[in-house]
Amino acid sequence: MLRRLSIEEIKFFLLKFMFYIAPFIGAINYRLSPAIAFLVMILPIFLVSVLGLKQRQFETVSLKSIRYISVGLLAVSLVRIMYKIVKYDNPDFYYEQFFLTTIIFLFTFPIIIDFKKFLLKNILNYIKYCFYLLSFYTVYESIVFYIFSKPELQLMYKPELWSYQDKTFTLLGQPSVTATLLCFLFLINRYMVERSSVFMLICLVGVILILGTGTGFLCLLIVFLVFLYQNKLILYVSVPIISLISVAVFFSNVIYKVSLNYFTYLYDLFIEFISDYINQVTSTWDLLLGVNPKYDVPIDLGPLFFIGNIGMISFILYSLLLLYIILNVKNVNFKLSFIVLLIGNLHYPVMFYPLSHILIASIIYFSAVCNKKNTIINE
Repeated sequence: MLRRLSIEEIKFFLLKFMFYIAPFIGAINYRLSPAIAFLVMILPIFLVSVLGLKQRQFETVSLKSIRYISVGLLAVSLVRIMYKIVKYDNPDFYYEQFFLTTIIFLFTFPIIIDFKKFLLKNILNYIKYCFYLLSFYTVYESIVFYIFSKPELQLMYKPELWSYQDKTFTLLGQPSVTATLLCFLFLINRYMVERSSVFMLICLVGVILILGTGTGFLCLLIVFLVFLYQNKLILYVSVPIISLISVAVFFSNVIYKVSLNYFTYLYDLFIEFISDYINQVTSTWDLLLGVNPKYDVPIDLGPLFFIGNIGMISFILYSLLLLYIILNVKNVNFKLSFIVLLIGNLHYPVMFYPLSHILIASIIYFSAVCNKKNTIINE
């Protein structure tokens, strides 16, 4: 006889559905429609809310500090919306939700559900799910692309993007974003279980080599630092050797994406876009709030994309939030995982993809509320 599900179990199921569908949101948005993608993300939260709000809230000093900075971000967002309406008659909320969904999740999830219990029960399995899904899907794309020459079998294949015709798109639509998130997930898994999975490491190295992105190679180097950090003798011996090898590779064109020529190209491009943006800014308030209808900020320059769309004030507040999170947790895997995100964000805004919002909000809350007395439940 089937057992009747409790309200909590139904709420957990709905939120798990949202979490597990998140890696596919970009594909749903591209293949079906933005409206369906938005509905898939919002409907579970709405249904969980309808089933009742959570009464008891977990509070810690670190969580309160995170919320104070988050309130500042939301307040600036409200001012920016009003400013856009008054000055430009442009009530466009797209970049508010694009950049601030992590903050919204941090406030929303603990209110609608016992988020601490949910994370303790599900977070480790979810991290592994995301890691292996992104890894195996990249392998699948490599097979259909390089062996069978069928790029149209990729979920995120866009024939109009000529610069991507010689590489795979990955499930998230951007190889650098996928590479960064894989390194982030690997380090967070180590933070959770305090050990490494050899199979995960093999998958990580293999997929990074397949993707061949400069961002991926840099993030992978950060991952290797974790292993060196565990043994001081190996660290002291290896760092000079790795440094010499890195310098040799950098000043040669053996791997173009991590060469001097490539970084010089990126630097020149960044300076060019910065100059164009500054020349187009019409007022100090536009710069501070990120409002400039005359200039389309390129997405492949992360910091400029952030500043150009939600302003210097929000950029500073978000940077303070990340700095506090990195310094607050005394675990090298955790610290390096967010440094990996920052490195990835220098290129594409990896921290602001739908999957990233869920992962970052969950990890921040977990690190602030859960402690070593809690047990991660594997099912």
